[in-house]
Amino acid sequence: MPSGVPRAMRLVLDTNVVIAAVMGAGPPSRLIDLATEGSIDLISSDVLIAELTDVLHREHITRRLARKGRTAAEVIALYEDLVERPAAR
Repeated sequence: MPSGVPRAMRLVLDTNVVIAAVMGAGPPSRLIDLATEGSIDLISSDVLIAELTDVLHREHITRRLARKGRTAAEVIALYEDLVERPAAR
């Protein structure tokens, strides 16, 4: 990257922050918006995606998602498209 060109901030979001972002507005939701805009980069891992998948499939969460017209599978697919996963070493 040429000098003088700022890199986007890179963040790893805790599963609880991702759930909060999906469920409502506020700072967690804004992080997802910023990532979608390309202002920040979100980093995740297979372990964190697996944890997110588990939590999103819990009954009380699936009910809340349904009220918002979403499914766990949709949220996971969108999040996976949004995040970078570093290669395993």
